[in-house]
Amino acid sequence: MKTVRFYLVRHGQTYSNLRKMMIGGGGSAPLTPRGRQAAKHLGLELLDTPFVAAYASPLARAVETARLALGGRDMPVVHVEGLRDVFWGDMEGGIPADIVAMKKERPDDPYFPLGNLDTPEYRSPFNGETICAFVERFEKALTAIAKEHQETGGDILAVSHAGLGSFLAVKGGPHLHEKMDTVNISRMPEVDNTSVSIVEWNDGVFTVKSVNDLSPIRKGEAIAAAKNPLEITLFSDVETLFSRKRLLEGCCDSMLTEEGKKRARKLRAQYAAT
Repeated sequence: MKTVRFYLVRHGQTYSNLRKMMIGGGGSAPLTPRGRQAAKHLGLELLDTPFVAAYASPLARAVETARLALGGRDMPVVHVEGLRDVFWGDMEGGIPADIVAMKKERPDDPYFPLGNLDTPEYRSPFNGETICAFVERFEKALTAIAKEHQETGGDILAVSHAGLGSFLAVKGGPHLHEKMDTVNISRMPEVDNTSVSIVEWNDGVFTVKSVNDLSPIRKGEAIAAAKNPLEITLFSDVETLFSRKRLLEGCCDSMLTEEGKKRARKLRAQYAAT
């Protein structure tokens, strides 16, 4: 068996992230322009990484991030249910204030709202998925992927959600908590949007190599900044039968006049070499 190296990426920023909505495994939200740009920058930095396969949660925000992070490579993104975000049950689409209000009704529940990493027996009061359940199915998904590639090994892109931090905490130990957000409403260790965490799998054993790394995005930004800026030349319409009569053309078609054809040929010759 050879080593399988996972590049675990959280999807880019979404509009639900901006609004702090609890959109988990039961719904999706589009990436913001900032989220798409960050994923593109990540793709620039990872362009030389020889990925042998790419996987993503079936939720649109993860799939789009994966495609952008591949940097234009002709490689399919395989959807894996086990990489889906944690399911918030009845609280899907809610806001943190909803959780705070429910907590006031359960003052003696120390594991509210989704349990802890060491409470597999916990049951969510709003039919949500617990942290332990999420980590279990996330690990099963990665293990299944790793076994498919164990004969050849290699680098694999896997795009998921913030909760992948809980898997990292279980496999890497509590000392990794300080590298993640642990004061969020879910109390799950969470990674940042478009961050990269590297985990190796060999013969059934996961080894955490890095956690919640945002430097690839910054490196991608530097690569983009070093490129020559894109220049776009815009041409207004040359003379047509309508414009010669000072008629408003809008989206209507009108034939070029002889003068218009002459000007068009001149422009073609002028910009042919650019």
